[in-house]
Amino acid sequence: MGRFLNYLLVPLHTYFMAPQIYGVVAELYAYVAFLIVFLTFGQETAFFRYSNLKEHNEQQVFKSSFATVIGVNVLFFASILLFIRPISTVMLYPHHPEYIILVACIITLDATSAIPLAKLRHEEKTKRFVIIQLTSIAINILMNVILLTLFFDYNHPEIGIL
Repeated sequence: MGRFLNYLLVPLHTYFMAPQIYGVVAELYAYVAFLIVFLTFGQETAFFRYSNLKEHNEQQVFKSSFATVIGVNVLFFASILLFIRPISTVMLYPHHPEYIILVACIITLDATSAIPLAKLRHEEKTKRFVIIQLTSIAINILMNVILLTLFFDYNHPEIGIL
């Protein structure tokens, strides 16, 4: 449902942004999809597998998984900040390194939240999990609508990417 609701933002984005501008957004989110999977590196699955075993302490498995994901993501984000100029140049956005920083923030937050959300699913706290997910989606959609309809500047469409 979340992906479908986010998909409904495409007409809004393409109404306000020219194809070349929206292409930047689409490209950056393609990186997001790949890197989130890469930066959680199966820890969500490992958490489910090992927390169900009797010889493993569920809390310790959570702490280990979460600490590992946080550590990798902090390293990822620090690397992005340290090498932002060469990265933005290689990605063909030398005049907009802020795009890369924002995408790195999104990736880091999403990847880091994967283990706590997995813990909620494992503990069968379905309502809390669904409320968190739907709230996140609602905020995303609401912010897209507000920022594009009220603050989009046709003279500076690259700001729409931000």
